[in-house]
Amino acid sequence: MAVLYGIDEAGYGPILGPLAVSCAGFGIPDEIIAEDLWELLKSAAAKNKRGLRGRLLITDSKKAYSRKSGIGHLLKTVLALTGVRPESARELIDCLTYGSLRRPADYPWYERLKNQSLGYDIQDLSISSEVFSRECQKNNIEFIGASAELLDAGTYNDLIQSVQNKSSLLFTLVCRLIALIAKNHPKEKIQIIADRQGGRAHYSRPLAKMFPYMDVAVIKESENISSYLLKGGSEIKIHFTAKADQRFLPVSASSMVCKLLREIMIQSLNDFFIAEMPGLSPTAGYWQDGLRFISEIEPIIENKQIDRTRLVRTR
Repeated sequence: MAVLYGIDEAGYGPILGPLAVSCAGFGIPDEIIAEDLWELLKSAAAKNKRGLRGRLLITDSKKAYSRKSGIGHLLKTVLALTGVRPESARELIDCLTYGSLRRPADYPWYERLKNQSLGYDIQDLSISSEVFSRECQKNNIEFIGASAELLDAGTYNDLIQSVQNKSSLLFTLVCRLIALIAKNHPKEKIQIIADRQGGRAHYSRPLAKMFPYMDVAVIKESENISSYLLKGGSEIKIHFTAKADQRFLPVSASSMVCKLLREIMIQSLNDFFIAEMPGLSPTAGYWQDGLRFISEIEPIIENKQIDRTRLVRTR
C-alpha cells in the first residue's frame, strides 16, 4: 500500500484574507498508484457539476466555487471526505489546522466564526459520504485525511519579513506539509503531487535546503513535470507539475479544502466590516477590488485603531 497526497493553495494573490495551503491524502494499492482515481471512483465522484446524480464533486476549486453559487459543493465534499461534522465555521478550521499547523488569530473580523453555522444537510452528507467510502473500499482505497496551514494577514506579514518574498513563503508552507506527511507515515511509501511553484522547473536545491537531513535526487525535470526522490528515514517521491489541481484527484481534493477555508474566512471579514458600514460592497480580497475595499473602510480602521499589518498584506 502506498500513500498518495495532493498539495494545493488558495489565496496566493490577494491582499486581504488568508493564504491557505492544504494537503489531502489517500492510501492506494501499489499496483494502481498511477491510475486515474476519477475513473476508479466514477460511481461516487466526478470532476464536473453536470450529471453528478448524488456523487461528490471533486475538482479544481475554481470549478467548484463561484460567488453566485457559494460554498455548497466545497463544503459537502470536504465534510464527506474528512468525516468532520462541525457546529461552527471556527470548529471546522480548528479540525483542519491541528497541532503545530498555523491557524488564524482571534481578530475582531474573525470573531463571528465561532458562532457561524455552516448549514449543511446531515442526511444528504451522510449518504454521499457512505457511497464514496463504499466505492473506495471496493478498490482498496482509503481516504487518510486532510490538513492545512492557514495564514491570516498578520502571520503572513510576520513570516514574509524572514523569507523576503511570496514564492519562498509558499514553498516553505508546502515543505511544512511535506514534513508533516513524512512524520505521519514513517514506514510507508509516500508520493506527493503539487502544482508548479511560480512556474519554477528545478526544485532540488530548495528541497535540499528545506530538508537538510534527507538526500535529494532528481528523478525527472522536464517542461511538464519535475520529480524528486527524498530519502532519509522516510522515502518520498515528490512531483511538481502544471495544472495538478485539474489532473489529479488528491490535488483537487486539497484545492477544495483550502478554498473552503479561505472563503469562510473572507466571508467573516466582509460581514464584520459591512456590519460597521451598511451598504459596503463585499470583496474577494484581490488587488484592485481589495484596494477599493480598504479605501472605503478607512474610517473604521481609524475609529477602531485597527493595526493595518494585521488586516492587510504588505506584499
